[in-house]
Amino acid sequence: MMRFVKNFYYLIFPIFSIIFYFALDYFFAIEPIWLEIVIAVVIAYLLSPKVKTVNKQNGKIKIITWIFLKKAIFVRIPKSIDF
Repeated sequence: MMRFVKNFYYLIFPIFSIIFYFALDYFFAIEPIWLEIVIAVVIAYLLSPKVKTVNKQNGKIKIITWIFLKKAIFVRIPKSIDF
């Protein structure tokens, strides 16, 4: 699970948005479609992983925290090559 979140954390928000939209569409009869989309996006945003970038002496590190994980995930960002 940690490896999946580390590699594909940016896909979780769109997947959650689609899942919540279809769940709201199936279980609740909300008439204006824009309201259904807004509710699905807000719920997906609240439950998706949060990413922070921190500058350290060794370089930049992304810290991924999520409500479903006990520990934070640290991803080291490689330095860009300057020509």
